[in-house]
Amino acid sequence: MSVTSQQRFSKAHPCPICGGYDRRPRGTGERCFGFLSDDDRYAHCTREEFAGVLERNPASQAFAHRLHGPCGCGRTHSPGTPSSADKVQPRQAVQQTWDYLSGDGSVKLFQIYRRQLATGKTYGVRRPAPPGWRSCQHRGQCRKDRITCANGWTSTLTARPCSAATTPVLFNLPLLRARAEGALVAIAEGEQCAEELVALGFIATTNPFGAGKWRPEHSGEMVRAAAVIFADADQPGRDHSQLVARSLWGKAVSTSIIDLYPDRTDGSDIADWIAERRARGLNDDAIRGELEALIAQTPEWRPGRGDDLSTLLPTKGSTVGSEVVGQDRLQGVSLAALRRNAREVGTEVDALPLLGEVEPPIFQRGLSHIIAAPPKAGKTTLLYAQAKEWARAGISILSISEEPEIVWSRRLQAEDAEDEVLERITLLPALGASPDALLERMSQGSEEIVILDTAKILGVEDENDAATVNRVITPWVVSARETGKTLVVAHHIRKGGGRAVEALAGSYNWAAVFDTVVEIALDEQDSRRQLRAVGRLLPSCKLLYELRGSDLVLLGSPDAVELEATKERVVEELTGEWMTTVQVHGALGDPKPSQEQVRRALTSLAAGGKVERHPPWSEGQKQGTTYRWRLPGAPTSLPTAIPLVGSEVGGADQNALPIAPPTGGQ
Repeated sequence: MSVTSQQRFSKAHPCPICGGYDRRPRGTGERCFGFLSDDDRYAHCTREEFAGVLERNPASQAFAHRLHGPCGCGRTHSPGTPSSADKVQPRQAVQQTWDYLSGDGSVKLFQIYRRQLATGKTYGVRRPAPPGWRSCQHRGQCRKDRITCANGWTSTLTARPCSAATTPVLFNLPLLRARAEGALVAIAEGEQCAEELVALGFIATTNPFGAGKWRPEHSGEMVRAAAVIFADADQPGRDHSQLVARSLWGKAVSTSIIDLYPDRTDGSDIADWIAERRARGLNDDAIRGELEALIAQTPEWRPGRGDDLSTLLPTKGSTVGSEVVGQDRLQGVSLAALRRNAREVGTEVDALPLLGEVEPPIFQRGLSHIIAAPPKAGKTTLLYAQAKEWARAGISILSISEEPEIVWSRRLQAEDAEDEVLERITLLPALGASPDALLERMSQGSEEIVILDTAKILGVEDENDAATVNRVITPWVVSARETGKTLVVAHHIRKGGGRAVEALAGSYNWAAVFDTVVEIALDEQDSRRQLRAVGRLLPSCKLLYELRGSDLVLLGSPDAVELEATKERVVEELTGEWMTTVQVHGALGDPKPSQEQVRRALTSLAAGGKVERHPPWSEGQKQGTTYRWRLPGAPTSLPTAIPLVGSEVGGADQNALPIAPPTGGQ
């Protein structure tokens, strides 16, 4: 890239984005060694705090800002046409700041600030510098990376050697966290607009960095809110309002979009609307009343309205679950951008509890699950127990059931769950209902979790035909992903059983489409069930749970349960006399555990101080040592010889060995 000296930013012609130039004082965070493009359309600014989500050009180490019209950083630097005056930018001090706080308001996470230049407003982001930033040993590396710490601020939200990354949050987060369920929340584009709404008495928020920068995780702060989105009067603003509405679908109890200036394209916003009424002499109460009336008469936003929503959900046609994929969904995303976002925001998926435990994370928010079992093995029992557990956590559930209301009435007659828990579970008896209508109900409902019990409700004509299964099931999984819902579908297993994926009856597409596959298997004990699971984000795992009275209790992994049972039996056989592992194993009756299981049980008991070991536990594990065990509190003497039979811990000789009695205790 060839750049002339006339294009370089200087004191006479500073950067129109940040107001800096290369020869400004070092260490103040005000340098910019960028340049103007040769056609004056782009300013290549090197200051990351002004970049928003623009990507740094590896060749120039700069961020290319569009000077005329909406810029990729989320701001419009100058709506007019280029002129030679645009190059002259006297540096201005920060004129206004907006603090983004933690949920409880106690921590300032980062700050958006604004300067006014000749080309228009320019914005930047910064966060509090770490303690001791003046003498930080990483300042040299930061300068090399074009990152500055100055005046108590760090000019980036990304991770640095001396500080972790700062995750962007919504503006006025403490207000959002303190709101009541179902409260109205106004979403504006820009901090100034949000502040004007708060001044009128509304709970109001915005996302940082402008239009198009709403993150999916922002919608998590809007669960069960009545959202009202105010669209700016330009194409980026209107596109942004649709983006936010799609993200809120299935989370907010209602969503509406208000375009205050449908005939304008000049970027007018809610702050302008309020200012116009104040200029006419209206007080804040009158303005609020007019705005509330406007909100009340605005229809609720629904997926599928408008030509630009064709990519949100599958389009239902005459066949079950037919789908038309919009062009926007086919554009994709680069893996580099995906990785950058993952490192900045994180990739944690919230685990939903399984019978009181979240490890292993078998059920995960926003993912799809298929759970299979033999007939009458307890699918509905487990799913109903899970629905109550999730409802107690404040989550709303839609249960689409093949069972009629009379069956549920009998089940609930003796149920002692609290009304407030059952109120969060909506039952939809659906046997014989149109699968398309059911999909529409799931997509447009406000419930966060959808349970489909069982998959035969969907009317799969041939569950062994991969094409049929894919045509029917895929729209459900896609719709759940697009609306942020957690989907749990009950199915059945083939007669021959098999491993977790192989056990599902029908085509392998049943397993391929879902994120997690769960199998319920019968156990030797009638009151117990074995649960096996495997998923895209879940290593293969096995669990055991038990029906105790009317409650299901998670026991843990089968190995852990077997180990606990072996430990109990081992304690019953041990006495005050020293015994080798082989002798303890031989003393156990049928069903006899393996010798390795006995060794693990003895080791666990010794670690917990419930069994004494010789040599003592304090000496650690030693290769080639034969260990002996007994109950605590017995005399410390040992026999002079102990016959060894079979293999022993440590791989000791198998013949009888003379043993010198220990001295000084154990």
